[in-house]
Amino acid sequence: MSYATQGTVQVSRGKGAFSVVISPSSDYLVNHKENGDKEKEYIIFISASDARPYAYERTTPFTADADLRAVLIQAAVRATKVELRIENDKKKIVAVTIPATPKP
Repeated sequence: MSYATQGTVQVSRGKGAFSVVISPSSDYLVNHKENGDKEKEYIIFISASDARPYAYERTTPFTADADLRAVLIQAAVRATKVELRIENDKKKIVAVTIPATPKP
């Protein structure tokens, strides 16, 4: 089952490493403060068929297969709003939709 979020991306590429950090749109961002700690931002991933969302800290790095990397790099360079999909609770992007469009 796939879960989606929307926003822009920042790509980090180094020797043998590739990671994506998501800047979610306001609809997919939640702030949470617990026991007087500093407030943390979370990215929410949702599914049309599962009421339980997945949440990751906003600074969580995600990976992507080689065939999606060029698309993600272009989206990052142009600050294009994209829809990103992950499978279950994995931190790996499996699909990208450009441009992201609100769901009815």
